Amino acid sequence: MQRLWVVVVIALVGCEEPLVLGRSKPAGQGEAKRVEPPGPTRVAPDRVGRPDPGSALVQAPPDAAVQAPAAVTVFEVYSPMSMTLAGDTLMWTDPKGSLWSMPASGGKPTELSHQHLPGRPMFMNLATHAGAVIASRQGDLVRVDVPEGPLVPLGLELGEDSLLEMVSDGTALYATSYEQRSAIYKIVDGKKTKLLDHRSASIEVRGGTLYALSYSTGTLVAVKTSGGTPRTIARGLPKPTGFDVDDTSAYAWCEKDATLRKIDLKTGKITVLESKDLGNSDVVVADGDWVYLHTWLGPNQSKSLRVAKDGSRTEVLADELTAPYDIAIDDQWVFVSERDQNRILRFKKSEIVAL
Repeated sequence: MQRLWVVVVIALVGCEEPLVLGRSKPAGQGEAKRVEPPGPTRVAPDRVGRPDPGSALVQAPPDAAVQAPAAVTVFEVYSPMSMTLAGDTLMWTDPKGSLWSMPASGGKPTELSHQHLPGRPMFMNLATHAGAVIASRQGDLVRVDVPEGPLVPLGLELGEDSLLEMVSDGTALYATSYEQRSAIYKIVDGKKTKLLDHRSASIEVRGGTLYALSYSTGTLVAVKTSGGTPRTIARGLPKPTGFDVDDTSAYAWCEKDATLRKIDLKTGKITVLESKDLGNSDVVVADGDWVYLHTWLGPNQSKSLRVAKDGSRTEVLADELTAPYDIAIDDQWVFVSERDQNRILRFKKSEIVAL
């Protein structure tokens, strides 16, 4: 899936039909009726969320979750999409552009902003910044104090733009946009300055350096967050979308050949980590010894995976999924949003058992 990228950096203090896969696609417009979280869900003993012929329906109460085997908890919520973790709070958006909050440990989901009336701003993507959550909407960003607000517009006057991917270094927030196809901005105290131009790029920030990987050209560059001349690290990656970095390497899933690659940040050496059955793996998260990602292969065929950074093995965390969308990780948990199956899966890192 092609993602549309433009980068804007800022520093700070749904539709009824399913969306096309990918965080770069905007939620639908127009008036929407309130849709409550779905009812009973079957939880299987050997597959996350898949029916066991002999099992009974399990209804999760509003302040609890369905507990599945292998340290997996299933939170029943309406069509979760983009997610972020801020301390002990998990926040997410849905296809109607609503913003939700829930304790990461589980509990009752709280709808912080809903889109029941025409003209309400639709929230799309989220980032954690300086202890708060930043939510993108058309024309502006909104700061959301955890756990339940208030929601404070930043007044950035972004015109018709909707920011897509956002990353924070704790001082500045960096993001991509629709309107501008190459500019990467840094915004501090509500003021934006252009850091560099890099066409249709995914971005990540690490240790005072911003990394930008162009979908159009397949070129990975690095630039100091304080500014300066970009350094080219690698070229020729075939249509990269999923992207993350750690202290030594970048990780990119490329849609042209459905392959996950590792790129050395010093030398630019490219290594293939996994190339089997990785369809639409547009979300890549590097954490510890692993790279977490999805493979979206169709209803009841999609999977949640992790690939060892040394390429030694690939593990399936959950299979028979329909539309895995986003991944959020902290020191203890891995969260996976499952849009079309109306749920968030939570894996305890220390107890993950591969299928």
